Amino acid sequence: MSSGNSHQVLGERTSTNTHVLLSALVFVLATPSFNPILLFCETMRIPSGMFTSLAVFFFSYTVYMDLPNVTYYCLRIFMNSIVSIFFRTTDVVGADNIPVNGPVIFTGNHSNQFVDGINVLCHARHKVGFLIAQKSWDSPVVGDFAKMAGCIPVQRPQDAAKKGTGEAIFDGTCTLKGEGTVFTKEVKEGDKVRVRGADLQLKVVAVVSDTELTLADLKKGEALPSVGKSAFDVLERVDQAEVFTKVFDFLKDGASLGIFPEGGSHDRTELLPLKPGVAIIAMGALERHGISVPIVPVGLNYFEGHKFRGRCVVEFGPPITISGEVSAAYKEDKRKGCNMLLEQIEEGIKSCLCLAPTYEELELLYMTRRLYCRDRKLKAADKQDLNRRFAHWYNFMYKPMLEKGEVPPQLEIISSRIRAYRDSLSLLGLRDYQVRHLDAQPWGKIMMTICHMVFVMMLAAMPGLLLNAPVGLYARMVTDKHQVEALAKSNVKLKATDVRLSKMITTCIAGVPVLWLSYAIIIFCFGYKMKEVALFLFCCPFFSYLGVLAAEAGMVDLKDLKPLLLRLMVNREEMMKLMKERQELQKMVRATVKKYGPDMGEVYFGRNISWANLAQNERLSALDSPTSSRTTSEDKAAASFQPKSKDI
Repeated sequence: MSSGNSHQVLGERTSTNTHVLLSALVFVLATPSFNPILLFCETMRIPSGMFTSLAVFFFSYTVYMDLPNVTYYCLRIFMNSIVSIFFRTTDVVGADNIPVNGPVIFTGNHSNQFVDGINVLCHARHKVGFLIAQKSWDSPVVGDFAKMAGCIPVQRPQDAAKKGTGEAIFDGTCTLKGEGTVFTKEVKEGDKVRVRGADLQLKVVAVVSDTELTLADLKKGEALPSVGKSAFDVLERVDQAEVFTKVFDFLKDGASLGIFPEGGSHDRTELLPLKPGVAIIAMGALERHGISVPIVPVGLNYFEGHKFRGRCVVEFGPPITISGEVSAAYKEDKRKGCNMLLEQIEEGIKSCLCLAPTYEELELLYMTRRLYCRDRKLKAADKQDLNRRFAHWYNFMYKPMLEKGEVPPQLEIISSRIRAYRDSLSLLGLRDYQVRHLDAQPWGKIMMTICHMVFVMMLAAMPGLLLNAPVGLYARMVTDKHQVEALAKSNVKLKATDVRLSKMITTCIAGVPVLWLSYAIIIFCFGYKMKEVALFLFCCPFFSYLGVLAAEAGMVDLKDLKPLLLRLMVNREEMMKLMKERQELQKMVRATVKKYGPDMGEVYFGRNISWANLAQNERLSALDSPTSSRTTSEDKAAASFQPKSKDI
């Protein structure tokens, strides 16, 4: 018999306390002889309906007097249920970094469209209103929820981008020449232009003629694009003064704000260049109302996040405050001050993420981490920390060696072997953790797994087929079509997987109630009483969720049986070779870490690393090297103007 946590604080709320209190409450209310209200009414000979009427009156009055907050927290409860349905697990890391009181600005990466906002709303411990694109505000379902959450709509220039006539010649200078263009009719001073198929927007300082524009220079260290003759888009200037006023008043009233400074969602493995709006808001609130609003960076890390029942890790980083240095720079030059703060925000967001240049490299980093851990079960925070350490070594040690062609033979061998191991797993349809089960397993355990799988699948069959499958299949078709449309419209998406889950959720939110109501009408038409129909509708959500959990448990059992099936279908020697290869790779990875790890200094030896401070120190070190700074800025400019490839 366990004594529990011996260090528990007296009076601390635990799940056991909650369960005991709920059980006692249900028992008292369900047993007339123990119900205090019924006993009082019986003793005083007062009709119990009087208490019911009073309770309804006070409930209605309370809701009416605090309707915005009640609406928000009802929405939050609903969104928590959505997250629990569409994600297998959602882990929260660094929640203690969130300030308890006062206005807070939450800012993070934007890799899963509306799902990003839902995850912040559910786990931020504050009432958060988001800046949301006007076109999303005007759309059904999403717009309705945005209004309930108290969001602030923003008209984005890219949402109203127009194709320019003719072609423009981008030669890396502030003078933009055109061929067949009509700049005087299509472009005004203050508008922006961009290369067709690119993301970076260039501000127009002056319209010289139909074939010539003068562009504003980029911030120090960044180069204008030099891509030659290209089609272009015109983005009309949008006056955001009214929006900024609303936001400043919003923060002044103590509310918290959510903003995704990349501007739009994407499915890349690295951050897009951040828009300056979040820095302008923070500095403006300080200048106008004297409020230094802490900025909490948020890392939204998804694992198959575009699929149903994926995984998510929400990480809140240490809050960023406006330093005296930034404040002084802002007073001297507003643009300089905002850029300094924006760099800190970018470093803060990156410190909450595990970044790699491509998905393939990111998968290899995760594979290397799993091999290093030797099947140990890690907490979400420890996994994130270890992933970042491997990513840091890859980006700052291995990648420079690769670019210079100076990779040691040992690293080339282990890299190629890990890739080959990953390809073997992909060919066999196995996960890394299943390889250790390829040896002989007890037949008793195998039979238990099969029996359990059959049982849960039968349990999931009825609710899954009737309550979930019709809407799920329809949502998949709608999502596939929406993904194609989003990819065609976007300049930065690779496959537009970031829009899939959001579209699936909005379709199910609209489709599931329609399906269940249709069943209720059919049941009523067959002669069932209204009370029975109401009971059916009440039970639908529970049976639907039960079907999801049971189906998932059955799929887990099916995956666990894969090693057995492979032993029967594939040569046993091949399976043993795969197991042996995994064991050798585990030893090689640990030996490699032991050899090259000390060169990383704090990243290797440190226990609790401040990733934001580490990124800031590396940036300052890079600025001290002119060659490094020049190369970095050129690479950023080239990346910003690289057209998308739909074949990636």
